[in-house]
Amino acid sequence: MADFLKTHGISKASFQPVVEAVQNPLAELSDDTCNMILAALPWSLAAPADQRRDVQQMIVRMTGEIVEGIQSKLQDTVTSEMGSAEELEGSKSTLEGHAQQAEASAEEASQVVQASKERLAQAAAAQGGKTASLQEAEVAEQRVAAELKTIRSSIADFEDVLANSFVKLRDVSFEESEAEGLVAKVMAMGKACSLEDSLLATLPACLAKRERGAFDQQVLTAAEQTLRQKVSGSVEKATALETQLLTCQTSVAAAKTDLEAAGGAQAEAAEQLQSAEATSAAASTASAEARQAVTEVQVKLAEAQTTLEKSREALDSFKSYNVFMFEMLRDATSKKAEISAEDASMEPLAESQPAAEPSAEPQPAAEPSAEPQPVTEATLDSQPAAEEPASKIPEQAQTGVTETMAVLGA
Repeated sequence: MADFLKTHGISKASFQPVVEAVQNPLAELSDDTCNMILAALPWSLAAPADQRRDVQQMIVRMTGEIVEGIQSKLQDTVTSEMGSAEELEGSKSTLEGHAQQAEASAEEASQVVQASKERLAQAAAAQGGKTASLQEAEVAEQRVAAELKTIRSSIADFEDVLANSFVKLRDVSFEESEAEGLVAKVMAMGKACSLEDSLLATLPACLAKRERGAFDQQVLTAAEQTLRQKVSGSVEKATALETQLLTCQTSVAAAKTDLEAAGGAQAEAAEQLQSAEATSAAASTASAEARQAVTEVQVKLAEAQTTLEKSREALDSFKSYNVFMFEMLRDATSKKAEISAEDASMEPLAESQPAAEPSAEPQPAAEPSAEPQPVTEATLDSQPAAEEPASKIPEQAQTGVTETMAVLGA
């Protein structure tokens, strides 16, 4: 085979790309079929295109179909991977939009949480203010209530002293044994009512007398009048305190209502904050998941682009290496065919030139060349060997081609 290739000016390096194409896994040939084609291929593809026999042309044609099939599969792979990359690019664009929307939602939810925190703080401050107001109202109510209670007790005591002790002493209806106690009660009332010092000084003696003069009677009358005026003033003060107490009670009730409302507002703000935080957490999770999805599709896209680039390189390499070398060998012709083509192109030019005049002296006949002229011309090697006649193809090669055709035909 090496001699046959050399005869036709084909190097092993220029023939190897075709061998590799036949052996390519994408050819999907069985080992027997691959070996048989490889056995017949050198004797077929190395022969010039214008000198190939039918069986050689068949082998070349079958090899061409294998090469075209591989190229088609490589092209299909590139097309498919390009579609996958474009699909991933579209998915990335879509997911990027979703991620941006999720991030915007998360930011909005975060702002809602912040606003809810501010409302809760305001509600808490308002509740604190309402609590303080209620406490002040309750303290005022308690103070007025205590003062009213004290004055009512005083009025009751004063009225009791006036109705019993003072009347008994005034009307001299007391026993001698009780006179001292009755006077003491009246004097205690007088001090409590802030009687004038002159009355307080003269009143005890006047009260204890059974025989009274005009002065004594005048002192008793003035004392009684003063005490009753004090009691009347206390009653009026008690009435005012009752009105004031009612106002305090109203204020306390209003403060309680306000405090309850503030408490409700705070509870509502706390609930809103809790809901906003839950929404924000969900939005943050969705944003992270959306961004993670973008990252994952970016990784897949990068892998798909790398795979696509490798597939393109494989296709380009196959076209520029295997296909190119196969087509060059497939279309190579013999030297005779090239010379005939040149002669055919020169015929119109020769007819247009005038006939040369015969030389006066006879020309000597050309001597035959000492070396045989090659029938074919190498298309790739610079120093081709003379082509062997087709009948000189080794017998074993003919047998191999015949067997190959029989198997492939079956």
